[in-house]
Amino acid sequence: MAIGYKTAKELLTGAGWELRVAMTGEKIENIEVYHPVAKFCYKVRLDSGRRLMAECEVTGRGGNDRIAILHYRSEEDRN
Repeated sequence: MAIGYKTAKELLTGAGWELRVAMTGEKIENIEVYHPVAKFCYKVRLDSGRRLMAECEVTGRGGNDRIAILHYRSEEDRN
């Protein structure tokens, strides 16, 4: 079962959590909140994930060109 916006945002604002987005071209296939050290991963609903993506910035690639790694930006950083 996928988590929603509120739960995903709470995780992302915690230490070490990242948003991992898998895409094919312009189509989003999968969005996950994961912790690379602890190896925990939670699938995020696509509608909630798209909303979170607007609040994040791309910080890297996850092994190939299909996967983007995003970090949450605070309200001050977005303005």
